[in-house]
Amino acid sequence: MMFERRINADLVLPRYYAFATKMPPLYAFLAAAMLAVMVLFRGREPVLASLAIPAFLMAMACIRGWWWYRHRDDAITTEQAQARLTRAIVLLVGAAILAVVMVLSLSSAASAEEKQFLSLICVLAGLVGLFCLSNLRYVAVLCTAVTLFPAVVQYFSAGTMPAMLSGLVLLLAVASLACSLTSSYDEFTTLVRSKLEIQQLDQENVRLLSIDMVTGIPNRRFYFDALSAALAAKDGAGTMSVGVIDLDGFKPVNDSYGHRVGDAVLREVAQRLSEAVPQVKGMSRIGGDEFAFYLDSVTDPSDLMQIGQALIEATQHPLVVGDLTVSVSCSIGFATYPESARQADILFEYADFALYHAKRTGRSRSEIFSAEHRALMSAEDSIEQALRGADLQTELTAMFQPVVDMVTGRVLAFECLARWNSPTLGSVSPSAFIPTAERTGLITPITLAMLDKALIEMRTWPPSVKLSFNLSSNDITSQLAVLRIVGLLAKSGIPPSRVIFELTETALLHDFSTARANIERIKATGAQIALDDFGTGYSSLSHIQNLPLNKLKIDRRFVLDIETNETSRMIVRALVSICEGIGIDCIVEGVESEGQARTLGSLGCNVVQGYLYSRPIRSRDIPGLLTRLAPADAISA
Repeated sequence: MMFERRINADLVLPRYYAFATKMPPLYAFLAAAMLAVMVLFRGREPVLASLAIPAFLMAMACIRGWWWYRHRDDAITTEQAQARLTRAIVLLVGAAILAVVMVLSLSSAASAEEKQFLSLICVLAGLVGLFCLSNLRYVAVLCTAVTLFPAVVQYFSAGTMPAMLSGLVLLLAVASLACSLTSSYDEFTTLVRSKLEIQQLDQENVRLLSIDMVTGIPNRRFYFDALSAALAAKDGAGTMSVGVIDLDGFKPVNDSYGHRVGDAVLREVAQRLSEAVPQVKGMSRIGGDEFAFYLDSVTDPSDLMQIGQALIEATQHPLVVGDLTVSVSCSIGFATYPESARQADILFEYADFALYHAKRTGRSRSEIFSAEHRALMSAEDSIEQALRGADLQTELTAMFQPVVDMVTGRVLAFECLARWNSPTLGSVSPSAFIPTAERTGLITPITLAMLDKALIEMRTWPPSVKLSFNLSSNDITSQLAVLRIVGLLAKSGIPPSRVIFELTETALLHDFSTARANIERIKATGAQIALDDFGTGYSSLSHIQNLPLNKLKIDRRFVLDIETNETSRMIVRALVSICEGIGIDCIVEGVESEGQARTLGSLGCNVVQGYLYSRPIRSRDIPGLLTRLAPADAISA
């Protein structure tokens, strides 16, 4: 603004609104003063000063005063406020100059009393202007100086001591008010700036609360706010999809190289996911190695799978962190609006379930929530409710499958397998209730109940036969669960050396450092540790290297085609060689035919488990099995 030398953009709007509230009374005073002048000097010469100018100023005051009254609360931009202030100041300064011209013209032929009236008008106009324009101090001083000029001239030109002293007192009073105005202006500026700083801090706090500090992309809070807003904008019309991403293979990287490398990987993955597909909106880190996003007006299954594949491929390119090169991938679950659900939290839950199913059935793939998933969720909910109310001691049954030395035909151990017969659901497959129990945190009570049953059954076995018992990821990453397992083992009276605890590679991915510490606690009792389903997880060789293992169980997938697939034979031969080299036993699962057994024997693996020797049996059938599996049944390598 031309009259305001110290414009600050942050102060424009506060000044404007303070200014706008004072304009109606200022113009009301001006209109009343001009009316008084026209009444007092009606019919006088010059007509320009006695009628035209005051009539014009009064009309302008009425129009502008009414305009400001109507528009004092308008929501406007900084630029609009600045333009209005500029226009108002030009009009006020112009009105002050016209008023001075009018007073000087009328004073030349006015009586002493009329001159006093004109001086009073000037003084009052100056004081009212000084107050009403206080938030624009330079403009206030200018307008006050202009309007006071005729009064000061009149006082000092009178030549009398009282008049001159009156003029001096007037100048001192105005100067005092101007100083007070400066102080008030500074206080106003300080107050406004304090409020602006508080607003900026609030905005920054909101921003920080919405940003993930590791990756720099939005966080869970932002995501659900954005998703809810996007759904509200749909208002029941249109379509969209929600996607949830979980990284595959990130935990081994984080556990092996530390959080510094893990955080760098998360940052790079977050950037790739944010930039990989233009249609993706609201890409956010939900927590850990999980991300979420949404797609506007994209629900076609083929389009979703294509987008999912593009995101998966974006994460699969090698990541370079310093001198390290690491690789991860991801799995993705989708849920569509409005087909799957209409609420943000339910859509996310369904997408998360589809993700969970994708990871269970292969990883590095996308899956869309469907009617099949809804049925699975319903079944899992029923299983969860039944588990929560189950009498585990009576409803669970222990079954046992032998681990056999093919050379001697001797049974080395029995693996304990859980079976559940629910009063409400009937017989429930382990493939159904074990994942549900793990997901809902109900697995440890099952573990303890089954271990107690197995240890009791062991008392009737030959001392040379061991128990092989599975622990879940929840068990091995819980210090309390491990302490209860160790306590149960000690209470049973069974020598710990006769017990083998099996862990899957997947279980180790949840929290490797905690799992290793708990494995050490179990190993300290004298019990043995086996790594189960070897070859289905990540960083398998590093697990062999970094864990105190006694045994390694090769997953059945390498056995299915071992008679015809040279690659499978080479992998098994290499694993057997590694086990021999580091001094641990190698066991192969899933042996179902004599041909498979002979092939494994030729590769140097003589300890096996599978239907060839026995399906899982009850404890009461173990004596008969031990009699049947005599050395005469051994298969020669």
